[in-house]
Amino acid sequence: MRRCVPSLPSGLLVTYVMWAGALAATGGEAAAVDPAPFQKIRTAKVGEATGEFQAIASKAVESLGDPALRKELEKHLAALAADKQATLDARSFACRQLMMMGTAASVPALATLLPDEPLSHMARYALQPMTCPEAGKALRGALASAKGATLVGIVNSVGERRDVDAVPTLVRLLKDPDAAVALAAARALGKIAGDDAARALAAARTGAGEPMLQTVTDAWLRCADAYLAAGQKDKAKAIYEPLYGDKEAKNIRAAALRGLVAVGGADAIALILKPLQSADPAMQGVAVSFIRDVPGAEATKAFATELPKLSPAAQVLVLEALATRGDTAATPAVVAATRHQDERVRVAALQAFASLGDAAVVPLLVKAAAGDKAPEADAARASLNVLKGDGVNAAILAALRKADAKGRAELIKTLATRRAEDAVPELLKCAEDEDEGVRREAFTAIGKLANDKTFPALVALLVKAKGDEALKAAERAVLTVARDLKDEAGRAEALVAALAKATPAGKAALLRVLGRFGGDRALAAVRAAVGDTDASVQDAALRTLADWPDASPADDLLKTVRETKNETYRVLALRGYVRMLALPSDRPIEDVLKRYDEAMKLTTRVEERKQVLAMMAELRHPAVLKALEPYAADAALKAEAEAAIKKVTEAMKAPARVSASHNSDKAANATDGKADTRWDTGAAMAGGEWFLIELPVEQVVTKVTLDTRGSGGDYPRGYEVYLSRDGKAWGQPVAKGEGKGAVTEIPLKAGFGRFVKIVQTGKSEGLFWSIHELKVETKPTP
Repeated sequence: MRRCVPSLPSGLLVTYVMWAGALAATGGEAAAVDPAPFQKIRTAKVGEATGEFQAIASKAVESLGDPALRKELEKHLAALAADKQATLDARSFACRQLMMMGTAASVPALATLLPDEPLSHMARYALQPMTCPEAGKALRGALASAKGATLVGIVNSVGERRDVDAVPTLVRLLKDPDAAVALAAARALGKIAGDDAARALAAARTGAGEPMLQTVTDAWLRCADAYLAAGQKDKAKAIYEPLYGDKEAKNIRAAALRGLVAVGGADAIALILKPLQSADPAMQGVAVSFIRDVPGAEATKAFATELPKLSPAAQVLVLEALATRGDTAATPAVVAATRHQDERVRVAALQAFASLGDAAVVPLLVKAAAGDKAPEADAARASLNVLKGDGVNAAILAALRKADAKGRAELIKTLATRRAEDAVPELLKCAEDEDEGVRREAFTAIGKLANDKTFPALVALLVKAKGDEALKAAERAVLTVARDLKDEAGRAEALVAALAKATPAGKAALLRVLGRFGGDRALAAVRAAVGDTDASVQDAALRTLADWPDASPADDLLKTVRETKNETYRVLALRGYVRMLALPSDRPIEDVLKRYDEAMKLTTRVEERKQVLAMMAELRHPAVLKALEPYAADAALKAEAEAAIKKVTEAMKAPARVSASHNSDKAANATDGKADTRWDTGAAMAGGEWFLIELPVEQVVTKVTLDTRGSGGDYPRGYEVYLSRDGKAWGQPVAKGEGKGAVTEIPLKAGFGRFVKIVQTGKSEGLFWSIHELKVETKPTP
C-alpha cells in the first residue's frame, strides 16, 4: 500500500516530511491515512478546523482495533508534534493523541519537545504513561538540560513512572538551588522508594528547613510504606520508629504509629496503649483509631484491661473502638464500665453492647432502659433493639414478666422493633394488662407482628379492649394485620362473628374495620348495625356506610337522606351517596344522572348542591355535560358548574390509558400510531397474558383490531375480549377466537364499558405475543 505524505507548500514541508519519512522506515505495509486533515490543522488554532481535529481524534479511536492503522496514524501524529512550523495548538493536539496510542516509535519526536517550555508539559503528557524503556530514557535525559518549571514537571513525571534509574539524578537535585526543583525531587524519590531513595531522604532531613523538611519527611514515610507493602517490615520499622519520636510533628507521629501497628509484633499493643495513657487527646484519638486493626482476642483483652486506667474521655473512645472490633472478649470490661462514675463512660458502655452483648446482658440493659437517666435509658433501649444471639428474645420476655408497668411498656416496644414474632402469644396476654399504657403498646406491637394464625385472637382482644387509647391501638392493630390477610372471607367472618360479643365501643371499632375492606358479608353486618339499639353503634354504622369503598350501599344512604330526622346523619348520608354515584358501577349513565338530579332536589343548602356538582365532575360522558349546563345559569352555582364542565370536557379529551401483564412500561407502544414500535410479552406465549385499555369515556365498543405486521408471527394464538365499566367486574367474554395472521380483527357483540381487556389464551413456543398497533372502534352511548 502506498504511504501518503501531506501535500504542503515546499517551504513548510521539511520537518513534517523528515519525521514522517523517518517513522515510515520502520518497515511493513501500513494502512492509508488521509493527510488532508493534518495539513488543515497544521496552521490552525483552537476554534478553527474543528471538523478536521474531530476527524483525526475519531480515527485514533477507530485505530484501537486496527494495529496497521494505528501504526500509520502514529507516524503522522509524531511528525506533526515535532513540526516547529505548526501551531502550538496543533502540536499539543498531536501530543494528546499520542498519549493514548504512542509507542517507542514516537519517543524521538516527543523527546525534542521536553526542553521546549510551551510544549514540554504536553510531551510529558504523552510520554509518562508509556511503558517502553525508551520513554523513561528520554525523560531522564531531559533532567540534565531542563530548568525551572520545565524541570519540575519532568521530575514529577519521572516520579510518577517510579523510575529507579532516575534516583541518582534525583538525589543530586535534592540540593538544587531552585527550591521548587528540590521539593519535586524529594516527592519523586518518595514515590520511587527503595534503599537508595530512603538513604538520600534520611540524609536530606539533616539541617533542612521548612517546607523542605516536611516534604522530605513525607517522602521518607512513603518509602517506609513501600517497604511495608513489599513485606520488608524491618526496613519499614527502621523508618517508622524515629518518625514516632516526641519531637516530630503530630501528623508525622500519627502516620508513623499507624505504620508501626501495621508492622505488628509484640510491640503493637504496647505502642497503642502508650498514647492512650498520655494526656494528649490528639494522640489518644489517633491510637484509638488503630485498636480495630490489631487482630486476636489477646489484643482485645489487653485493651480491655487497660480501660479502667484511662481518663473518662479516653475510655469513651476505647469503648467505641472495642465495639467496632466486635470481640466479646471485651464484654466483662464493658459490663464493669456501666458502673463508672462518669455518665459518658456508662452511656458508651451501654451502646457497646449493641455489638458485644448477648442474652446474658439483657437484665442489665432492661434495668438501664427503665431508669430515670435519659441518656443511659436511650442507649440501653437502642442496644436492646439490635442485640444478637440465641435466647435474646426469650430473655426479654422473661424480663417483661417481672417488670413494672413502665418497664413492660418499654420492653413491648423493644420486641416490636426486634420483629420478635415468637413473642406474639405473650403480647396477646399483655393486651389484657391492667395498665392501659401496657395494653396500648401491646396492641401496637401485635399489629406489627401478628399474622393470619393469630388474627382471630387479636379480634377477640379488640372486643374486650379497655380504655379509649387501648381500644384505638387495638383497632389499628386489627386493621394493620387484616390488610395482609389473603383469606378475605375468613377475615370478614372473624370480624362479623366478634360483633355479637363486643361492647358498643368494640362494635364501633369492628364496623370501621369492616368498612375499610367492604364485601357482601361485611355490608350485611353494617346494615344490620344501623338498627342497633345503641346510638354510638348506629352512628358508627352509618358513618361506615357513608365511607364504603364501593357503591353497594348507595340505596341505603339514599333512604337515610329521605327518612332521617337527624340532620348530621342526613348530611353524612347525602355526602356518601353523591360520592358513590361517581364510583364505577354497572348503572347506565342515564340512571346515574337521574340519581344526581334526585340528590340535587334533596339538598337543603347551597354547599350541598356544590358538592353534588363536584362529584358529577368525576364522570366521563357527553351526557354529563348536558346535565351540568342548567346549573351554569344559577348564579349561586355558576362557578362550580363551569368548573365541572371544564373538568369533564378535558377528561374526555384525554388519551386512552394502557397497561399489560408483561412489560407494562412499553404498553404505550401499541397505541402510539407508529408501526415500527411495539409492545410484546418478552416471553413465549403460554396463555393468560393480557392487555388492558382504559378509554377516556364510557362507550359502546364494537371492534378491536390487533396489528402485528412488524412481527408477523407474534399474533395471538387464541384470545378472549372482556368489557368492564369499572375495571374490576369483567363478567363473561364478549368475544372469543383464534388469531390467523398478522392482523387480527375482532368484532364484538355491542357492549357498554370503559375498560377493554384482551387475554391471550394460546401457546406458541419461542414466539412472543406482540402488538404494533391496536385499534378500538366505538360509538358513543345514547
